[in-house]
Amino acid sequence: MATAKYPAGDRTKEKIFQAAVELFFDKGFVATTYDDIAKATGLNRALLIYHFKNKKQLGFLVWENWIDNYHKAIEEIIETHAKDEPERSIVLNIFCYYRLFQYEKLTRFLMEIQNESNFRENLILSERDFFSKINGR
Repeated sequence: MATAKYPAGDRTKEKIFQAAVELFFDKGFVATTYDDIAKATGLNRALLIYHFKNKKQLGFLVWENWIDNYHKAIEEIIETHAKDEPERSIVLNIFCYYRLFQYEKLTRFLMEIQNESNFRENLILSERDFFSKINGR
């Protein structure tokens, strides 16, 4: 039996997600409330909870999306500039991290969400996977 697709629900979920991204990076993860997100989307707060169980879950999804996009960009940079040079790829990776942490709002979001219990485990797994790809494992 095929699973039904609900485009309107998918659009609503994406609208909530995008509003959360903007608010988490603008106000910070801690300062942003579900009421802020509901107001930004023009949706009922209960609809947010229907799509995302809580702010913590939504924050982790924002983080996962951000880190996935970051890793894709890094992989593209390394593929273009250091495909067969492991030392150069490590230097490029470190430089990109350095540049990222110059963005105050991003740094605040990452620092606030890292206080959540699963963050460290997710970060370690994500980084381990990324460096395995660099090393061709």
